[in-house]
Amino acid sequence: MKRQEYSVQELPLSSVITASICPLKLYYGYSPDERALWRNAVCRQVSSYLGNDPDEEVIWAEIQTVHPEIAPEFREYMAHCIAACISRTGWRPCSSSDVRVRSERLKVFGNIDKTFSTLPYFAITRSTPAPRAGIYATDRLRVAGYALCLEETHGEQVISGDVEYIPDGIVRTCELQPIDRRRFLAALKSARRIVAGEIPSRSPDAPCDRCDHRDRCIPRGKKLSDLLG
Repeated sequence: MKRQEYSVQELPLSSVITASICPLKLYYGYSPDERALWRNAVCRQVSSYLGNDPDEEVIWAEIQTVHPEIAPEFREYMAHCIAACISRTGWRPCSSSDVRVRSERLKVFGNIDKTFSTLPYFAITRSTPAPRAGIYATDRLRVAGYALCLEETHGEQVISGDVEYIPDGIVRTCELQPIDRRRFLAALKSARRIVAGEIPSRSPDAPCDRCDHRDRCIPRGKKLSDLLG
């Protein structure tokens, strides 16, 4: 499989997140499977209507317009997501969606799912179930990355962002800590080394049992350079 190549000068935030999960995942080239893409598409479209009255017919028609090949069974998944979300209150209508942001200083870019006129000023939409408590570490990194981009654009500190776990109808506010920013910068450095050609080691916390590349990876604790040298 040909490895994805990005400019060393500018990286998508998604590559930084992938590197944080496992550097080898970025090295080999990560691409979500089709069903994961469809789940994400459903959740994004449902999310865009939260704070208003979501209409299943309208939302499903829009999803089919964006993804004509989506399997019909995902309409049931969409209905589940809508039911989970409307069973809870507190959803805010967004000011805009799919907002492109970038940091000239860090040379990263991405798309924020939703922005708002009140704090927290943005939200990311996830198609994963919510953790029992708090926010997933990778989602904290996503919030940190977008916050850094927004800070540079607007010239003021961004200290929080919402994370919407659509399948459970749960939204949680991520209050950023200095460690979140440090971890993001560490993941960014790792991603830059990889796209520059460095062969990384496998992360000790990598979700190997769920990785498409697990059969290609070397035994834990060894580097590819050790085997090839």
